[in-house]
Amino acid sequence: MKNKEIVPDLTNYAELPSPNIKILYATVLLSLPTLVLYLLFFYFIPNFPHFFYEPLKIFFINFQNYSNWINDYLKIPVIAFFDRIIFLIYVIFYISMWLVYFNSKISDNPAIEAKRYKVRTLRRLLGMTSLHWSPSPSDCNDNSIENYKKKAEVSMIVIALFIAVSILIFDQISYVLLNNTVANSWDKAKLWLAMLCVTIAFVCLMLCVDSLDTLYNTFKNNEIRDKLVYYFQSFTFNPRYLATATMFLAMILWISYHSELLASITIGMFFSIGYSFWFPIIPKDNRKLPYGGLSLFTIIFLFSAPIIVHIVSLFYA
Repeated sequence: MKNKEIVPDLTNYAELPSPNIKILYATVLLSLPTLVLYLLFFYFIPNFPHFFYEPLKIFFINFQNYSNWINDYLKIPVIAFFDRIIFLIYVIFYISMWLVYFNSKISDNPAIEAKRYKVRTLRRLLGMTSLHWSPSPSDCNDNSIENYKKKAEVSMIVIALFIAVSILIFDQISYVLLNNTVANSWDKAKLWLAMLCVTIAFVCLMLCVDSLDTLYNTFKNNEIRDKLVYYFQSFTFNPRYLATATMFLAMILWISYHSELLASITIGMFFSIGYSFWFPIIPKDNRKLPYGGLSLFTIIFLFSAPIIVHIVSLFYA
């Protein structure tokens, strides 16, 4: 019995490849243009101002005005320069993780499913094994309807906590912005982006609450009930995960306002701790489920890379 295979759905999931290659590919693809723009504005233009004056002079009165703009906005300390590079890479890495996660959802449309990532994610695992994630309302029955409602009760409690956190983050960021305590445009841009993220999260969470509340309506017959309960229950899948992703991104941006080094470490911590949940590894047989999924080297690297770069930059400051 020790080597007996588990149920087919879990076996099929266990045979899926790791999402790591997809995440790294997306990170590299998004990092290249981002870093090119960053280096252009914060390294090449400040260090070679005369070379870039000709294409940019239409935006300035004269060269002195152009030089003042560079000194005020583009020249930054060496430590901040490298901390920002690592921070940008880690943020892109975080975004790439969610892009892979969202794009792994199972679809009953063959054309859409052909474009989806067939990799190990919680989203695909639930789509293959959970009745709540069933791609068809025909699977609904009295028992599943009651389960939907029980799940909705728990979800609304969790969502209420998330809404409270989003309001708190919004209040903290708006206080800083309204009191004009932000020193530079870089920090202002991060805080405004954080405001946008937390606003998106708040809207998504409110939609989820309203959708889950709709499950408790009394419908005219079971056929209508099954279709509508399925629709409103499944409607919450994307908004809930989008709210989670954008709220945590808002928190990261808020932390980066105080310390980009700490924000990068926070992303590394999030990925290291959450990997085994968002990208679970299920063995093909009934062996004990493995914990984690990331090697010790990878975890240490995610935590230490920002610190190492920060320490090295101190010698060039």
